[in-house]
Amino acid sequence: MRRRNSHRGGQKMSLVQCAGAPLHEGLSDHLFVASGQWGFLQCTKCDLAWLSPRPIVAHLYKAYRSYSTHIGDRNRKSDTNLLTHLRKKSKGGLYAIVSGFSELAGVWGWMQLGRTLSSVPLLRERAVMGTMCLNGDERGTLLNLGCGSGRFLALMRDAGWDVRGVEPDPAAARMAQEQFGIPAIVGTSEDAGLPGESFDAITVSMFSIMFAIRSHCSANADVY
Repeated sequence: MRRRNSHRGGQKMSLVQCAGAPLHEGLSDHLFVASGQWGFLQCTKCDLAWLSPRPIVAHLYKAYRSYSTHIGDRNRKSDTNLLTHLRKKSKGGLYAIVSGFSELAGVWGWMQLGRTLSSVPLLRERAVMGTMCLNGDERGTLLNLGCGSGRFLALMRDAGWDVRGVEPDPAAARMAQEQFGIPAIVGTSEDAGLPGESFDAITVSMFSIMFAIRSHCSANADVY
């Protein structure tokens, strides 16, 4: 176990690299059908567990090829289905009330339906997460790291944002570009070479968090 010191805000922090013992072995991915087998190691001191062998950054996207945000609209005709239309409009009304994006509600009736739905705590929480905690009081340039097929960015564009995306999976980035017209860069945030302070808001998917953590660890950087 290796220990090093770091400073943040005047406080001295001690960062520890764990050494683990086998926790699980021979595991397969039955949810997204990624090939291969993995195990988990667990630190004998703090109980932290992690995947073993650790994935290579360049290959992480392969585990998400059948993930929901990478599939896109396999049957675009389904968008004309009445139930799909009602679901989209009611969601727009809910987002308008909870997060303040009135553009998503459309007519007055959907806004009122959204007001009713927002009284349900679970739906209200889903609306907050569905807009990734963005607030309708502000608009600007939005970057989504790990944008998948671009559905979230398409929603935020309808809400008034100028959107950009970064997506490690080439197939998913192509879906974002072709199906939603989202300017999506293939790669990681480091690969994109975006200038600093060029966005008013940045949202991050779990997929990109994995890339960020892996990249920071590789660079031996401080992670807070």
